[in-house]
Amino acid sequence: MNAQAVRPFSFPELQGSTAPGPLREISQLDQLHLEVAAVAGGSSTALSSILAWKTGDVLELDRAATEPVDLYVHRHMVGRGHIVIVDEIISVRISEIVGDASKLI
Repeated sequence: MNAQAVRPFSFPELQGSTAPGPLREISQLDQLHLEVAAVAGGSSTALSSILAWKTGDVLELDRAATEPVDLYVHRHMVGRGHIVIVDEIISVRISEIVGDASKLI
C-alpha cells in the first residue's frame, strides 16, 4: 500500500444566524412537523375475536371515559389531556406535560 500525505481540513463557519450553538440549530427545526397521537386506551383481544369483528361491534378499552388520554409525539409520551369537542371537531385539552420535549429532536 502506498502511503499518502494527509492534509488537515477545516470547515468554514456557517453563516445566517447569530444565535449561539444549540439555539441556532434548534431554531432551524421550528417548522418541522411531527406525528401527534391521542390514545384513549387499549385492549388485549384474541386474534379469533378480531377476525370475527363486524360493523357495529364495540371494543371495550381499559380506561374510563372521564380519564385523560395520553398524548404522544413521534411515539414518545409527552402529556395527558381530556377530550373536548370544538366546533364539531374532536380535540384534546392538555392537562399535563410529562417528560422533556427537547428529547424529541
